[in-house]
Amino acid sequence: ADGGLASDSANGIYFRHTNAGVITGVCRSGSAETAVVSATNSANGVFHTGRAVVTGAGANCEFFLDAVTLGSATTNIPTVDLVMACGGSAGGTGDGVEVDYFASRQTRI
Repeated sequence: ADGGLASDSANGIYFRHTNAGVITGVCRSGSAETAVVSATNSANGVFHTGRAVVTGAGANCEFFLDAVTLGSATTNIPTVDLVMACGGSAGGTGDGVEVDYFASRQTRI
């Protein structure tokens, strides 16, 4: 994202969900967004692996959840510099995000 919580930022590529809601891949540019919705609900104590792959000079962003493709976004892919971050919005006691692995890779040209 370009700062703060991804969902509050004008630009970002991220996954989101509501409490026990479906996990969604999001591309957000200039506060407009394209969402790629999964059929997988979030649940306490259940871990998932999410991956977003941008290709074609930023023309396509494919989202994967647990190594299965969710689909691609071809619009609202940000072209500004982004930073890696993870977090959750304010919630009640026991709410939060547990992160086991977090990585970024860029092909050198």
